[in-house]
Amino acid sequence: SGQQLGDIAASWRARLLKRHLFTIEATLVLFVSCIILSQFSSAFWSRVCDCLRCLTCRKGNRVKGLRNNMNTLQVDYTSARDREIIRGLSSYNILQNPKYQEAFAITQEFAATHNKVSSIRGYNTKEGDLTLA
Repeated sequence: SGQQLGDIAASWRARLLKRHLFTIEATLVLFVSCIILSQFSSAFWSRVCDCLRCLTCRKGNRVKGLRNNMNTLQVDYTSARDREIIRGLSSYNILQNPKYQEAFAITQEFAATHNKVSSIRGYNTKEGDLTLA
C-alpha cells in the first residue's frame, strides 16, 4: 500500500513537471494564492482599521456616508419640527426658553412680548427681586 502511494505520487509528479504545463500550473498557483491572500488581507486590514477606529474614538464608514448625504434633501422648518429632525427652541429669545421662564417665573405671553433679560427687572421672580441696588 505504501509502495502504491509512492508510485502514484511519482507518476503525478512526472506529469506535473512537464515543461509545457509549467506556465499553466504557475498561473493556477498564483491565482489561488492571490485569492487566499486577498481574503486574508482584507479581513486582516478590516480588523486593524476597526481597532484603530476604536482607539481614536471614530464612528466609521456609516458616519461618513451620512455626512455625504447631509443636506441633499430640502426640508422646510415646519415639517422638520413635526418630524423631530429639529428639536429644541424655535427662537433665540432667551425668555422663550422654558427653563428660563421657570427660573424667572415669567409667563409665555410675557416672553413673547419681550426679548431682553433686562425687561424682567423689577419683575417678581422665584429668586427674589432682580433690580439692581
